[in-house]
Amino acid sequence: MAKGVKQTSSADSLRGWHVASPVGRWLIVATDTENPTVVAISLATDDAALSRLTADELNRYRGISRIPNAAVTGVREYFDGDLQALDRIAVEQPGSPFLQRVWRNMRRIRAGHSWSYGQLAEQAGSANAVRATGSACARNRIPLIVPCHRVVRTDGNLGNYYYGIDVKQRLLEHEGYQRS
Repeated sequence: MAKGVKQTSSADSLRGWHVASPVGRWLIVATDTENPTVVAISLATDDAALSRLTADELNRYRGISRIPNAAVTGVREYFDGDLQALDRIAVEQPGSPFLQRVWRNMRRIRAGHSWSYGQLAEQAGSANAVRATGSACARNRIPLIVPCHRVVRTDGNLGNYYYGIDVKQRLLEHEGYQRS
C-alpha cells in the first residue's frame, strides 16, 4: 500500500475537527485513533462536507471534537509553513482502482510545483484519460491533503477547483508556486 494510505477498520469511529486557515475554516473528518486516517476535508459547510461521506462513514461519525489529533496538527503545521506536513497524514477515500491511482500520484506532486492533468493521467498509467483525471480531481474528498490544487491545465492556466480558483491560487501562493 502507498505511503500515507491505510485501510480503516469499520469499527473505528470518525470525528470532525475544525481548523482555521488563511483560506477559510476546514472541517477534517478522520478516525478517532492515535494515528488518524483522514477520510474527508472540506471548506464547505459541515453538512455539505458530511454529505460526501458513505453511509458506513456517517454511521461511524461521532461529531466535532475539540481535542486536536495528528491530522489537525499536520494541517496547522502546513499553514504555519511546514509544506511537507500534509505528506505525513494518512488518507483513505472510496473509489475505483483508476481513482486510487490518480489520488496516490497526486500526493507525489511536491508543494510549490504542479503537474498538468495530462501529466497526472500519464503518471496514473492512463495517458489518454485526461478528462477522467479531471473528474478524479473533482471527486477527491480530501482536496488539501490529496493536493488537487497542484494540478493545472497544460497551457499553465489554473483550471478548475472545487472551492474556486481564488482558493486554488492562494494555496499555490502559500506553497511558493511560480507560474511559468
